[in-house]
Amino acid sequence: MAYTFALLVSLLHFSSMCSAFPLPEEIVKSKVILKAKQLVVKLNRFEFPDDLPTGAPADNLSGTSSIVATLEEYNSLISDSLEGVEQVKVELSSLIDSLCQLGQGHCGEEPKPTQSSQSQRFKEYVTLEKLLRIKERLNQLLENVDILDTY
Repeated sequence: MAYTFALLVSLLHFSSMCSAFPLPEEIVKSKVILKAKQLVVKLNRFEFPDDLPTGAPADNLSGTSSIVATLEEYNSLISDSLEGVEQVKVELSSLIDSLCQLGQGHCGEEPKPTQSSQSQRFKEYVTLEKLLRIKERLNQLLENVDILDTY
């Protein structure tokens, strides 16, 4: 059933791209929810060290623009060096694009890459921390779907 829904959403997205008509807001929201759930499942497969800070982010979600800004920032800090992270980044970018559709494309600029002089170990720690934060933020989003709005 979930695969049928995912296929339907994908086909509707493709048809809207071909016809230049935007997707209805509810379909885009459904697509965002589906992508967020799939990403949380993928993030649950990572093993996070016990010394990583846990708990919900200090700031609350205040709409689509704050979600996009936070996810873009986290995505820019994640290093591709850990196995499986590259696919997470691709899926996170896809989720961000879907969130931008809700806001009719009014998203922030491309995130700037971090400095390359950081040590590999630090990059991996930051990557794991940000992956954990993304997972927490997506769980928070899934619990508060009603805050998704257009800009």
